[in-house]
Amino acid sequence: MKKSMEALNRAKKMLQADKAPISEECKALALADITRTLKEYFSITSEVQFDAVKQGGGYAIRIAFEADRIKNFVLLKIVDKWRAIRYNVLGNRESVIE
Repeated sequence: MKKSMEALNRAKKMLQADKAPISEECKALALADITRTLKEYFSITSEVQFDAVKQGGGYAIRIAFEADRIKNFVLLKIVDKWRAIRYNVLGNRESVIE
């Protein structure tokens, strides 16, 4: 009886995975990338939530988070220049700073 319940649970998980528009591994990677990018533009104060649901001929993508500040664009330009300088120093490559 226990083996048949385990088999039923495995089959159920396989069916759910087949119906899912995105695998859990892919979802985790996408969430990490999305979170990293959002942190460049916002001061995030909550967990970033990401979901993809099949809708019509495509997908409905939902990203939700809370932030207490939107970062200033001028600050972002300074950070980008700092990254380029740091990469130049640490990576021994020419800087692309104007």
